[in-house]
Amino acid sequence: MIVQSRALIKAQRAQAERASLIEYSLLVTAELEVLHDAIIRLERAGIDYMLTGSIALSYYAQPRMTRDIDLVIELSGREAKFVAALFAPSYYVAEADIGRAITEHGMFNILHLDKVVKIDFIIRKDTPYRLHEFERRQRVAPARLRGVIVSREDLILSKLVWAKDSNLGASASRRAGAACGRRRSDVPRAGRWTFR
Repeated sequence: MIVQSRALIKAQRAQAERASLIEYSLLVTAELEVLHDAIIRLERAGIDYMLTGSIALSYYAQPRMTRDIDLVIELSGREAKFVAALFAPSYYVAEADIGRAITEHGMFNILHLDKVVKIDFIIRKDTPYRLHEFERRQRVAPARLRGVIVSREDLILSKLVWAKDSNLGASASRRAGAACGRRRSDVPRAGRWTFR
């Protein structure tokens, strides 16, 4: 019982340290203010989303500077006009880019006009892995960064896919794994998708 309690306390301290580091390093930045605004708009509109990319990496590992936000969104059945209206007039929004992204399951971006922060919206793909990844997303709430975020394992896998598609090779793969840390419980699940 004492061993379990100590392990639980240690895990809670680590989580609190992560949250404190994020608060100190990121919560005062324009990026997080814009992220918070985007999340509120998406949730009010009933659009499912998942934070990924550098800001998600900052939740799991040491924060790094970034000037954009990456959100995976599920927009099946939505019109570009509806999505554009969610963000106008505070953001520069190109309705045609949104329509193309919805049709092609691609990506579009918007720009917060006052804070000059870009948000990349990635339309969730319907492949088995991407559906599984989206189902595994987690709600987090350290201080003011409240929202839905990609799981640690899926972030690593996404970075590996990105590195492969970008022809960055093994060094990017090692950096992605090291940045997110490793836990024994992550290996079997992640391995299931890496060999597909």
